[in-house]
Amino acid sequence: MLVDEVVFFLRPRDEGWVIDATVGMGGHAEAILNASASSVRVLGLDTDAAALAQARERLTPFGDRVALAHSSFGRLAEAAAER
Repeated sequence: MLVDEVVFFLRPRDEGWVIDATVGMGGHAEAILNASASSVRVLGLDTDAAALAQARERLTPFGDRVALAHSSFGRLAEAAAER
């Protein structure tokens, strides 16, 4: 499955941020957080407000390990700087 490959290749480190620039409904972000130390955080970006709402609901159990922004990958640097 693609999600398994994403987690394998990213190999989240012991701490820091992972940026999911097309977070969608949060499936890949959820897998990354589940496979990571509690000090790893995800910044999820998407231009689809409905998808962000679904991602927010799905990722709620991860609390402050998740930051979501209504933004595009073209504005990734700006969105990351805001966090």
